[in-house]
Amino acid sequence: MTSRAEVALLLVATMMSAPLAAQDVVGAPRANAAASQDQDAAAGTPPDAPDPGAAGGTDAALGQAVGADASGIDIGGSDPAGADTTGTNAGDTDATGADAAGLDGQDTTIDGQSPGDVSDPFGDTGSDPGQKSSRVTLIHENSLSTTGAGIVNNRSSIRLEYAKYFLGDFFLQFDSKLTAFWSNDHRAKAEGDTLVLESITPEAYLQYSQPDSNNSYKLGVQKMIWGESEGGAITDVVSPRNASELFLIPLEESRLGQFMVAADRFTDHGHWSAFFVPSPRFNRYPKKGTAYYRPFFPDDAVVRSDPDLNDRHEYGLRWKKVHDRSDFSLMAASLIENDYAYDVVGVDGGGHLLVDRFARRFGMVGATFNHVRGNFQFKGEIAYKSDKSFLDEALRSRSKAVVDSAFGVTYSLGGSRSLGMEWVNSHVIGWNRSLSTTPRNQGSLILNANFTFLSDLLTVNWLTIVTRPNASLQSSVRASYQWRESTAFQLDVHVVGDTDRDAALRTYRDTDQVALRVKYQF
Repeated sequence: MTSRAEVALLLVATMMSAPLAAQDVVGAPRANAAASQDQDAAAGTPPDAPDPGAAGGTDAALGQAVGADASGIDIGGSDPAGADTTGTNAGDTDATGADAAGLDGQDTTIDGQSPGDVSDPFGDTGSDPGQKSSRVTLIHENSLSTTGAGIVNNRSSIRLEYAKYFLGDFFLQFDSKLTAFWSNDHRAKAEGDTLVLESITPEAYLQYSQPDSNNSYKLGVQKMIWGESEGGAITDVVSPRNASELFLIPLEESRLGQFMVAADRFTDHGHWSAFFVPSPRFNRYPKKGTAYYRPFFPDDAVVRSDPDLNDRHEYGLRWKKVHDRSDFSLMAASLIENDYAYDVVGVDGGGHLLVDRFARRFGMVGATFNHVRGNFQFKGEIAYKSDKSFLDEALRSRSKAVVDSAFGVTYSLGGSRSLGMEWVNSHVIGWNRSLSTTPRNQGSLILNANFTFLSDLLTVNWLTIVTRPNASLQSSVRASYQWRESTAFQLDVHVVGDTDRDAALRTYRDTDQVALRVKYQF
């Protein structure tokens, strides 16, 4: 179900966390099934209740980032302004090959190449037993509301990442994070405790690379990222998102890992990848009492869940071909919507609103392309999605097909510095006046810029998103300073600008914040 509150949460959480220039993410091997996967996520739970002010194609409002993390920490010794985790940053372009052309970054040099020729996720060669196979990151972060609400976030966390080859053909990846929410953090306040602990394990999988072949298989908790758009989840709809804290969740942590089986085959004719998810997860939204909770249904509403929910599954196939400084991909999948669908069916004997909650299956077919010409990178993406859920004026669930699309241009200023612009649109097929809270066409213009200073020790990233109709404006500026090789300081400013009365983000105008984050890695 596409709801206004959910659109607002997802749009801010994923798009305003997008423009981070430096990579602090453990990357999977070049030739494994994670060739198109991000490496960080946060655990999640489905929303308590949605807002029915739906906008056509929720996924089109999601943001895929220009960069992954502003910490600039890379124990592999790479440039602290490092490459984009999704491989879409044209700031890393190089006229000598497609891999540096802002393409996938893990597919572009492997067509016809053996999966054995890889390097491990920490930038070190997996064949050397003396190389580091683990790292620990300590993080403390605070955020202050600019609207007089005081401290919103006050938390500390420790994250362990482990990645190692063993027995020649096996690779293990593990990523787990423990966070302590202190007494004045909004999460602890919501639960009435002086300290709340949360442990998440976004990745835990085993990979097997078949000897003397170009085949690779993975089993475990992982993420599947399809698509090239920096401003919308057009085909990138396999992994659900964590929108429980709006823009304070970095993009690489916003994708939720799921247990899945994935397989890859690399041939001279392209890279084939397939996945199967036996029991998909759903988008995570703010819990009751937290700073971002915006209920639509009354708290005493009776929500009944579909008893067959656990019997759902997802599967899909993608083909991707890289040629010179371009790539092209085709994909198809049968998926469960990342948002629950809701249907208000009446009132029970006690006068409580009666709501049915269920999972809805939809099919998706899509295509993407990337092309680099000189300092310009052009990219596009389109997807047809059947049976997407919307609420009509009577708060009854309706199903409509959606066409989501995006086109973007990025200009490289050299190194990781770049200027970008992208247009994202979602069109509801068969729209009618009963869906008056959902625009027939919803579009967003995304403007972003990435700059570096002080020999790339200081990175500054800017992002502005303008959405029509029901105009809304969001802006974000993030700065990261690499103080020492293992220590980085980050300062973020996030603003939800003036909005129309019916804009999806109107209820979040009081969430403007300044956030400070300190990271130490060893």
